[in-house]
Amino acid sequence: MAATIMDGKALAAKVKEEVREQTSKMEHKPGLAVVLVGDDPASRVYVNGKRRDCEACGIYSEEYALPAETSQQELLELVETLNGREDIDGILVQLPLPRHLDEKAVLLAIRPDKDVDCFHPFNVGQLMIGEAGFQPCTPAGIMRMLKEYGIDPERIGVIGDSAGGYLVQMLGATNGEKAFDKGDFTNVSSDVQAVCTIYGISDLTSIGEGLDPAQVKVHASPAVTEALLVHGPAFGKSPGGSILSDREKAMNASSLGHIDGSEPPFLIMHGSGDRLVSPMQSAHLAQALRKAGTDVEYVLVEGAGHGDLPWFQKPVIERVVKFFEKRLGSPAKDAAEGNNL
Repeated sequence: MAATIMDGKALAAKVKEEVREQTSKMEHKPGLAVVLVGDDPASRVYVNGKRRDCEACGIYSEEYALPAETSQQELLELVETLNGREDIDGILVQLPLPRHLDEKAVLLAIRPDKDVDCFHPFNVGQLMIGEAGFQPCTPAGIMRMLKEYGIDPERIGVIGDSAGGYLVQMLGATNGEKAFDKGDFTNVSSDVQAVCTIYGISDLTSIGEGLDPAQVKVHASPAVTEALLVHGPAFGKSPGGSILSDREKAMNASSLGHIDGSEPPFLIMHGSGDRLVSPMQSAHLAQALRKAGTDVEYVLVEGAGHGDLPWFQKPVIERVVKFFEKRLGSPAKDAAEGNNL
């Protein structure tokens, strides 16, 4: 199976041309007002990009670059003025705002029908029931890319190595769970249909199992990554803590703590020579999944370490590709006929 190149720049150019064709036929050109408070360098880059995109798409735009000391009242008065202008169809207040300003109050002041960032509670609610006007640009762009390349969002496979392996394990192990669903689009399933984990972490309490005793001792420190992930740093009123200080909390943050038989097919790969993440991590995960009745392929690559050359050889790559082909099927026809490697 050839890999499909998802060319974001080419798709962006295509979308801009589509929008330009639409705006060229409009008697009233859409108008966007962008408000920037202060001189945050990253915000300036975003605002400049929005201006260029508007020009490319035939959209009228105005920029309001306000000094960092702008008061809350002054900013709200500008938003209210823009709310009342008929030639301005969208308002975007670039975040973050300076610390003395109340972002929430500013975002709530924008008329919902001009809220292009879709931050207003009314628009968030409309989005949740499938009746959105404006849509958040990043997820909307992702969905357009999936459609463009014929990718079925009901056939999602994930792959990751090391810390990425930990992440995809958690994605698969929490299929059907809602406790980790936070933020936007919580009404949409976060389940995946196939998981490939390569020298990943399945139990935060035993990453160094079977390795050098000095490494095992290091993992008991409250300063290592897994301890900081679960307990946070020792700062202020937070005492921090070793990953071993609260096993229940540690296992809730580990894929092995969620195995219940609802997991998708797994391909688990590890190197016998790994001295960073114990090969026992993958062995324990494979054993637990099999016990739960999950479809599992477990591969121990003899002599392979952590992220070294054996992982980039053709047999390993082919094994991964075949796994996803078997579990997810071939790519959609549109994608198969697109740009391939």
